[in-house]
Amino acid sequence: MTIQLNPVILYTVAFVFLAILAFLAYLGYRHAKSGEDYMLAGRKVPPYFMAISYGSVLISTASIVGFGGMGAKVGMGMFWIVTINIGLGVLVSYIVFGPRIQALGLKFGAQTMAELLGKRFNSRFIQGFAGIVTFLFMPLYAGAVLVGVSRLLETILGVNFGLALIIYAFIIAIYVIGGGLKGMIYVDVVLGVLKFCGLAALFCIILFKSGGFSAVANLAKLPVPPDLAKDGVVSFTQMPAGGSPLWWLLVSSLLIGIGLGLLAQPQLAVRFMTLKSKLDIKRAIGFGAIFVLVANGGAILVGAFSNVVSSFQNNGQIAYVMAGRNADSVIPYAVRSFTPEWFVYILLFTLLSAAISASTAQIHTMAASFGYDLLHKAFKLKGGLNLVKGASVLSLMIVVIVAYNLPHSIIAIATSIFFGIAAATFLPTLISAMFWRRATRQGVISSMIVGFITIAFFYLFVHAREAEGLGICKFVFGKGCLAENSWIKLMDPTFVAVPLSAMTMIFVSLFTRKTDEKDL
Repeated sequence: MTIQLNPVILYTVAFVFLAILAFLAYLGYRHAKSGEDYMLAGRKVPPYFMAISYGSVLISTASIVGFGGMGAKVGMGMFWIVTINIGLGVLVSYIVFGPRIQALGLKFGAQTMAELLGKRFNSRFIQGFAGIVTFLFMPLYAGAVLVGVSRLLETILGVNFGLALIIYAFIIAIYVIGGGLKGMIYVDVVLGVLKFCGLAALFCIILFKSGGFSAVANLAKLPVPPDLAKDGVVSFTQMPAGGSPLWWLLVSSLLIGIGLGLLAQPQLAVRFMTLKSKLDIKRAIGFGAIFVLVANGGAILVGAFSNVVSSFQNNGQIAYVMAGRNADSVIPYAVRSFTPEWFVYILLFTLLSAAISASTAQIHTMAASFGYDLLHKAFKLKGGLNLVKGASVLSLMIVVIVAYNLPHSIIAIATSIFFGIAAATFLPTLISAMFWRRATRQGVISSMIVGFITIAFFYLFVHAREAEGLGICKFVFGKGCLAENSWIKLMDPTFVAVPLSAMTMIFVSLFTRKTDEKDL
């Protein structure tokens, strides 16, 4: 069932919404006079703008629709991810990583995270390898965002999923290709404010309908469906049973895997490089923390409490069941079923705002990785800015194809896979670039290759969810995964890949020649 929205109101709001985006993109285009303007917004972004842009990119529809849906499936144990996002994604990133990334980016004149790493260790290979890994695997994360917004349009408006993908891709193309990062940050600020207010209002509506201050008690009373109980859900107000499949998914993949990956996201790191000074980062901390708490925490609680509202209205059937046991459809179902019609207009464009902020950052990062880091810098091709703009079109096409072929209930999982790859490949290198002068070029290259190969091997052959889904292990070895009779098949690959990558960095660096100070 879809909502019959007034077409006049819908199209009027959509026209105003897109006109604002187009105007902001035009401003970005007008002010993008150089490659640095296009890639880094001229390194003159106000700190509060950066904080809202950072939060908008961090809290996408993958966080709202995907993690909110997991909140309905797993319960309030998902709220721990908010602690991780604030603790690592804001406090550690802003206080520990941010100032060093800003200083090194300015010192080396770097325009991407890959270029910062490449110049820090004086290696075109490092920059090119970081660029190609980002370009090839970020489509998983970007595709998850597209799935989130397209499921929203499909559920609320009845638009065909494939058509929704194409419409959304066209909207993204309006200003990613022309306005660059400057135009994107202008848009992020406006959309970030809309996202913050819209999600706060949605949380209040669902909280009120689920019993207000009694919402948690009502949630605790809900019976757990047999399929979720089998996978480890004990109660919607508790963590899943220790060692169960959902416990491993929540703790190892969504909490630890994503938590580590947050610190190595190229599209987030580049936000720090847009600031004039390290002092600007400190000014942005409070804004970032509050934004994540409301946007991310509100979405997860909306997913959990939607089970209560649904049980009130559907003879005990929870929202997860009513949404077809597809976690990615729970938030759209809640918006369609539990909010007044006038509020659906607000929420529709709130969630579009969340998707647009993340998608543009991802497409821009992919384009910079392929066009700038790989083609222009590593392969020495001419036409740097034009290469990036051309790569934007290619990146968008790839992401749409990936999104169309992703399976159900994939948003949170696809996000965790890319975050895991980023953590294993980039995190030890990024930390060494900022804090360890003894790290060598050979150590970094070895660390990145070992981390990438390890996590790829585990995803393809060991971790049951991906190995069984891809079928490569079945084809090669005749079994779904190599660890099918062990708990290791449930453990997220970052548990192995990140420590192994870090140990490789340390060991190889200690046994190779230290980089000359003049190269730093």
